[in-house]
Amino acid sequence: MIIILTGVPGTGKDTIAEEISKKGYRWVSAKEIIEKKHLWTGMEKGARIVKMKALQKEIKKEISTAKKKKQNLIIDGHLLCELKLDADICIVLRTDPVILMERLKKRKYPEGKIKENIESELVDYCTQLAEKNLKCKVYEVNNSGKIKDTLRAIEVILKGKGRGFRPGWIDWTKYINRIKTFQAATDKLLVEETLN
Repeated sequence: MIIILTGVPGTGKDTIAEEISKKGYRWVSAKEIIEKKHLWTGMEKGARIVKMKALQKEIKKEISTAKKKKQNLIIDGHLLCELKLDADICIVLRTDPVILMERLKKRKYPEGKIKENIESELVDYCTQLAEKNLKCKVYEVNNSGKIKDTLRAIEVILKGKGRGFRPGWIDWTKYINRIKTFQAATDKLLVEETLN
């Protein structure tokens, strides 16, 4: 089984991938591949500019190796939804924007990046791109609560009973309705307006 685990930064990908790896899955982190192979060209807004074609090539190698060796593989990374990949399933981790903001603040993300990631979560960015780019079934799991609940949901999906987790079941529009306008606010005001 080849699983792609994606979602915006702060949705808990590393934590969940590590737990799944304990069940006999080899775990590959896109973030670690980017670091080890130096697949980035510079910085923009405090984030690395990743060489996407090179990353896609490396991830495809990992998938090919796992298929040849008949290994279970979980690959995690927020950029995976933007790549053309062939897997068995993709799980997009979603997180309530209020919780997501708190997680990103704890990680000391700049306000602009917090705003960007909350916007991405609000508009289902990773889910939409996963459906467009990945050759596999895509599921959404809410990782706003306890890890054991997230793992239980993933277990259901892996057993082939994940119909209730198909894209679209998670809806954060209640937050969008509380924003006066995206463009007219500063980063700080936007985040506060979005979540208060």
